[in-house]
Amino acid sequence: MGLATQLAVCCDITVIAEDAVVGWPSLPLGGGLLSPMSCWLIGPKKAKELSYIAGSRMSGTEAHELGWANHAVPAADVLTRAEKIARQIARTPPDLLRIKKAALNRMMDLSGFTEVALAGAEFDAIAHDSPGMMSITAKIDELGLKGAMAWFDSQGDDDD
Repeated sequence: MGLATQLAVCCDITVIAEDAVVGWPSLPLGGGLLSPMSCWLIGPKKAKELSYIAGSRMSGTEAHELGWANHAVPAADVLTRAEKIARQIARTPPDLLRIKKAALNRMMDLSGFTEVALAGAEFDAIAHDSPGMMSITAKIDELGLKGAMAWFDSQGDDDD
C-alpha cells in the first residue's frame, strides 16, 4: 500500500474515489520516502501523524480535503473525471504544456522538493539497516508478512 501511495504523491494530478483508502505500511518499514514527500501535499503535522502510526489510513475524501488529491469523486466516476481532465489538458499545445510543467517543477525544485526526495531515499536506506527495522524483518522471516502484521497489531494501543 505504501508504494501505491508514494506513486500517487509523484503524480501531477490525482483523481481518487471518495471511499478509497490511502495508506501507509501496516508495519513500521522504511523511514523516509513516503512521508517527507507527503509534507508537500498535506503538511508536516498530518504527514508526521500518518508516518508515526503504522497502518495509518485516510479516505479519498480526506485525501482531497488535505490536498493529497486534486479531486475525490464517487468510485464509479473516477475514470470519467480523469478522462475529462485529460481532455481539457490535451487542448493545451504540447510545447506550451511542457513549458508549464517545467516551470512548475522548477519552482518545486527551488523550494527543495528534489532535495527532500533524495534525503528521503537516504533516510530510508539508513532505516533499513537499523536495529528496529531488523527486528521487524526478523518477525517477517519468522511469521511471514501477514503473521508479522498480526503480531504487530496484537501489541495493541494504550487506550485498549
